[in-house]
Amino acid sequence: MVAGGMSRGIALSLLHPLDVAKTRIQFQRESMKSLSSAEGMPYYNNSVEALWSILRREGVRSLFKGLGIRWLYIWPSAAVTFTIYEQAKYAIKSREWNILPVAFLFGISVRAFSTLARTPFDIFKQHLQLSGMDKNAPKASIASIYKKILQEYGRSGLFHSFHVTILRDIAFSGTHFLSYELFKHLQLRLSFTRPDTLTHGLAGAAAGAVGTLCSIPVDVIKTRLQTQLQLPSQLQKYGGFVDAVRVIYREEGQKAFVRGLGPRLLSTIPASSLTFILYEKIRTFLI
Repeated sequence: MVAGGMSRGIALSLLHPLDVAKTRIQFQRESMKSLSSAEGMPYYNNSVEALWSILRREGVRSLFKGLGIRWLYIWPSAAVTFTIYEQAKYAIKSREWNILPVAFLFGISVRAFSTLARTPFDIFKQHLQLSGMDKNAPKASIASIYKKILQEYGRSGLFHSFHVTILRDIAFSGTHFLSYELFKHLQLRLSFTRPDTLTHGLAGAAAGAVGTLCSIPVDVIKTRLQTQLQLPSQLQKYGGFVDAVRVIYREEGQKAFVRGLGPRLLSTIPASSLTFILYEKIRTFLI
């Protein structure tokens, strides 16, 4: 439990600026290009531009917006996830089952349950990450975001688009744990050696890439739906998941469904690699 919480928390904390860039890029619509100069809001074409613009216009602290509230769920969630994961692997080995399909089902089931508790924190995190884009808007806080959500959606707004978050998390976690076990066993078969840091790191990196590629379209839709309160008043809001897919495809084309892929890969690949390396190291040390 300690190994899982520490490894995930450290990895995501170090790479949080890329998550800020990802959220802002996914939030942007093609139609916001023409509004950017008039409204005083930046328009980011890529992750490097986003990070540099945030640093120049808002300062270093803005690169870590939302990290505090992210800590509240990342550490306990990762601790529980990896604990159950390890226990499941032990049970599987004792019964000589195939670990790959079980790893896939494990990733889906555990993430689905944790998503329910995590969604409100994730919504607050995204709104905090977007604050500062509009220089004319008042400074956002947990209290002001909560008040805005209640006015627009009521208490159910804390779980706005929960079903879309579930889809994203299932797509990511199922393929993430499956890919890790698959790539780890593939490396061991080719090298005929015991698993080491390089094995865990490469398998973790590959798992992060696969999980991201499988989940990025739904991640874009989730971010758009959950951050609509930040849109300029002249832009149309989506009516739901299906409407978002239809409008995004019609107005922005297929490429819009992979918005933020660059910073998400840059964040997820090293985070996943570092998470599994630290997890295996800390677990071994504690044992």
